[in-house]
Amino acid sequence: MKGLLKKDLCMLWNYCRSMILILAAFTLVGAFMEDSFFYSFYPVLIVSMLPVTLISYDERFKWDIYCQSLPISRRVQVTEKYLLSLLSVLVVILCCIAAQIYRMLDMAGFNASVIHWGSLPQFVAMLVGLGLISPSLMIPLIYKFGAEKGRMVFFVVVGFFCALGAMVSVKGSMMQVPSFPEFAVILVCLVLFGISWLISVTIYEKKQF
Repeated sequence: MKGLLKKDLCMLWNYCRSMILILAAFTLVGAFMEDSFFYSFYPVLIVSMLPVTLISYDERFKWDIYCQSLPISRRVQVTEKYLLSLLSVLVVILCCIAAQIYRMLDMAGFNASVIHWGSLPQFVAMLVGLGLISPSLMIPLIYKFGAEKGRMVFFVVVGFFCALGAMVSVKGSMMQVPSFPEFAVILVCLVLFGISWLISVTIYEKKQF
């Protein structure tokens, strides 16, 4: 596991260095912008796709085939990708939270007593949802269909739900989505992430190379 993490971190630095710099720039700019939602959501969305990018590189360099000759189980190989996804999303979310807190303090003249801190949990829940749902959907598709076909299937699924939502909206019968506590949203996202891991492990253990 430790060796796989080192390998993927080296790949991130060698092949995704510009992406890392862009994420850092967006997070830093978001700390000084009045409307920082885009500058917070974009880095989380991008970093959530890093494991998919790494799986694509593994396929390109035939690492997934070579790795079958190593004393590493397929379950561990899949688990490492999910662990890396979770850690990278967590790091970016913490940076976005720090930037958001600084922005809120700056707008309040660094007077913490006048800040409405109640919006921060909702902000965190949205970041967690954005950071975990995307890899939860994408990674099993990539393991099942491969990098290129998996992306196509993902876009088809997303397009279907977007079209369905647009049709419902046009008919004027948009469903009212009930509000849930922030911790419940985070818990549901973590459960979906765990289910996605189980699906990916099952798919990869049955995959023929």
